[in-house]
Amino acid sequence: MSPLLSLKKAAQFDIVSANVVDKKSEKPLFLPYAITRIKANDNRSDLPFTRLTVCIIGLSELNTQYSPAQKEPDFTVLDPLQTLKIILPQVKDKVDITILLYYGTSQKLAEIVNSVAGLDVVLFGGSYSNPVPQDASSAPIFATTPSLGKYLGILKMTLSDKKHILSHQAERVALDENIADDEKMIKLIEEFNKAYEQERKKISNGRSMSHSN
Repeated sequence: MSPLLSLKKAAQFDIVSANVVDKKSEKPLFLPYAITRIKANDNRSDLPFTRLTVCIIGLSELNTQYSPAQKEPDFTVLDPLQTLKIILPQVKDKVDITILLYYGTSQKLAEIVNSVAGLDVVLFGGSYSNPVPQDASSAPIFATTPSLGKYLGILKMTLSDKKHILSHQAERVALDENIADDEKMIKLIEEFNKAYEQERKKISNGRSMSHSN
């Protein structure tokens, strides 16, 4: 079993990725997006609304550090911009807030946010410099946590009565010795690394055999 499928099987949560697809069928390997409904913690009557519907879309960018052709031969990565253009019309009238989870470069992300409308928040990794949108007034909120998993990001938003984002505050919490490790996450990482190493050896052995022939 490939590392990606091993990760999917072991995960006790939904993995969201719209453009990592099966090479033959071009169907997403994971959920392309998830829609969740958030309810207020209490039943206060003075709140302008008590429920918020949020869509979370996952996209990845193909790069030299992760090449499905070498490490995941059964899967490929579709163009994230074209994929997003297909998904956004499907969800825009169903949700209040749309969040994009993105892994890739700031250059490609800038191209995406300059080409589509309807994103409210972008949480991204792979590049730690904010993309430069052409229209800053309509740009989504950008948030990232640099240093390869050494920080936990917290994003707080204030919404209007009509569920529009009025303001936001982002902060980073250092994951140092004062923060206890999550045992379930450690186990998941170990299982993924083990499956990845097994698959890497299989691919390496296969190449060696083909060269010898």
